[in-house]
Amino acid sequence: MAKTKVEGESNLILNRDVLIDNDLCLSEAKNSLVLFRNQYISVNKVMKYKQSDLPAKSEIFSYWHDKFHEINLFIDWGEPSCWACGFHYNAKYDINNVDAAWENILKLWDKIPLQRCHIVPRSLGGTNNPNNLFLMCKECHDLAPNTNIPDIFYEWISTQNHLKREMKKIQESLESFNLSLNNMIEIEQVIKSEDFNTWVKEGRIGLHFPQNRYASRSWRLTTSTYVGLAVYYMRNIKQ
Repeated sequence: MAKTKVEGESNLILNRDVLIDNDLCLSEAKNSLVLFRNQYISVNKVMKYKQSDLPAKSEIFSYWHDKFHEINLFIDWGEPSCWACGFHYNAKYDINNVDAAWENILKLWDKIPLQRCHIVPRSLGGTNNPNNLFLMCKECHDLAPNTNIPDIFYEWISTQNHLKREMKKIQESLESFNLSLNNMIEIEQVIKSEDFNTWVKEGRIGLHFPQNRYASRSWRLTTSTYVGLAVYYMRNIKQ
C-alpha cells in the first residue's frame, strides 16, 4: 500500500495525487494508506469516520421537506428519489400508505441508498449541517459542481434528469453499433420479443459492478449490454 501524508482532515491527498473531498472515495485509492490523526490507516476507515460526522438522511430530509419550493424543486415524499436527477429505486422504498406516520416516513428516507452530498464542499468552508447537505444518487454526487456559491449548485440540480441521461446512453450505445435513434422502434420490438428474451437467458447476459461509482445502483445491467445483444440478435439470429 502507498503511504501519503495528509494535511488536515477535510482534504485527503493520496497516491497519484488523487484528491478526496467530502465523503467521496475513488476506487483507485481504496487500498491507499493515509496519515490521519497521527496514524496511517486505510482510506475506507477514514471515509467511515467522516460519514459518522454527517447527520442522518432523515434529519436532512426533515430540514428540507418544507423548503424545496424555495429553490423551485418538487420532491414526492412518498417516492424517495434523487433530489437532482429524480432517479427512483422502483417501488422498493415507496411509502404506500397515504396516512403513514411522520416517524415511518423518516425511517424510509433513512433506508434509501442516496448519498449525503455537500452543497458547499468542506474544502471551501462548507459544514456538515443539514442546510448544506442534499440527498443525491452516486452519479449526481460525482457530477455536481464544487464551489462556495450555493446558487450554482441549485441551478445545476434544476437541469438534471435521469431519463435524459439514460436516453443519451442509449443513443451512444446505438452509435457504437452503427445505429441511431431511428432504429429504436426496431430494437425495442426485438427486446420485447419472447424469442429474444429466451435466447438472452441462455447465459448470454451478466450484471456489471461500475468501477467509476457513477451508476445510481451498484450491480447493474449496462445499456451497451442490452443494445449490443439486441443488435447481434437482429443481425445474426433473427430469421
